[in-house]
Amino acid sequence: MTQDNRGAVNHRLKWIGISILLISLTIGCGWGIYKLPAPLVDRMLKVDILKQAELWKRRVVLHLEDPESALKTGVIDAHDAEFLAAMPEASDVYRFKLLDSNGRVTWSTRPTEVGSVENRDFFRSDVARGMIHYIQEVVPLSEIDGLDLHTDNILNATQHHVAEVFMPWPRMGVL
Repeated sequence: MTQDNRGAVNHRLKWIGISILLISLTIGCGWGIYKLPAPLVDRMLKVDILKQAELWKRRVVLHLEDPESALKTGVIDAHDAEFLAAMPEASDVYRFKLLDSNGRVTWSTRPTEVGSVENRDFFRSDVARGMIHYIQEVVPLSEIDGLDLHTDNILNATQHHVAEVFMPWPRMGVL
């Protein structure tokens, strides 16, 4: 009889162990589903946004009549200015600036920004030395130019997540 009791106890312990394992796996999976998507999605978005920024950098450089002169001097002819001004309507870019290597804005979709200087620390430490810099932040709707072109659900939000990308172009300026 003790042999039968031992077998029954072992059988119960086995099922208790399996039950605890399944409960632990369920809790672990639930935690993973709850916690992991945000960082993974942020990483995937960052990679995609940086690829898009690189493509836009190439388009701008290829489209400008004299990109070296335009980025060094900030002198943009009317044809180039027309192309640059149309970028927000033709893409998901809502604001665009050209900066020289000192951080001075030489052209912008906001003409009032021309002549202003980018003073944030990362510009001197990273961008001016040829490194790409990416910032994701939440901004008020008033900061997003032409928002109605980019989203159809602006009535329910007061702020939006935006990415700001600084793409250096070697020896000439920053896009």
